[in-house]
Amino acid sequence: LLPADDEVPGWKRSEKILRASKQEDLYKIFNGGATLYIQHGFRSFVGQSYKGPKGKELEVYIFDQGAPQNAGDLYENPFTKPNRIKEIADLGEKARIDMTPLFCYVAEFIQKRFYVRVIIQDRTEEGLDAAISFARSISNRIK
Repeated sequence: LLPADDEVPGWKRSEKILRASKQEDLYKIFNGGATLYIQHGFRSFVGQSYKGPKGKELEVYIFDQGAPQNAGDLYENPFTKPNRIKEIADLGEKARIDMTPLFCYVAEFIQKRFYVRVIIQDRTEEGLDAAISFARSISNRIK
């Protein structure tokens, strides 16, 4: 489900892929943050960092929550739901941009049994466009 190098033009994988198929593996990656995903039916996780134009960095997190209901409940959970959001049309079943952080954008969406987060350390329109491009690429692969 992860975009390949240059699938989003100018972006290449920059670290090794993070994977978790057991709860213990998820705890090694997210420490206490793993509990939230486990409570909502966690099945597996994959994460990848990318480097783009001008040294920009982006991270992709894909959680398989086992069932659409679990992904939806996770998306609506008060611990994952940002205070300031902007909805994104035509992406997954539900999608939003977290407008809260000062220095990054977080694009999140749910589709089928997947909860996906794309985090870009670039709070510009260009950064937002890149995050949404990654999210759309992943969404197209889930179909």
